[in-house]
Amino acid sequence: MKPKNYSWPEFYDLLIGLAEYSYSWRSIYNRFTNTRTRIPRWMNLMRAVSTEGFGRLRYYRKIRKLLDEDVKFRAFFEGETNEIPQFYLDMIRKDLGPLWEYLPEGAIYHDPYAYLKTEMAKREKKAQTA
Repeated sequence: MKPKNYSWPEFYDLLIGLAEYSYSWRSIYNRFTNTRTRIPRWMNLMRAVSTEGFGRLRYYRKIRKLLDEDVKFRAFFEGETNEIPQFYLDMIRKDLGPLWEYLPEGAIYHDPYAYLKTEMAKREKKAQTA
């Protein structure tokens, strides 16, 4: 899937701009002061300064940088290859921790046409038997 009206770098530039605004100290302060109840007020603050806020911004910037600097990464985003970039493999490995070794071979790869291929094979088989 690709953005309809933007290139990937343009899309991430806009996404970063939106996140910078959303997680700016001014926006954080405004949400903090405009939330009346104590627990939601502090939860908003914690989310903004944690991996959900500042962390997400770091992640978007990393993706944007890789789009410019890593040819294989960009080719994956453009749909020119199905080879998963090392960046994502490392993320999956880190997130799974010791469970990584139990993944069956091919588990992280997805064939977007699997259903179509299955249906086409069924039709061919049906046509051969008719």
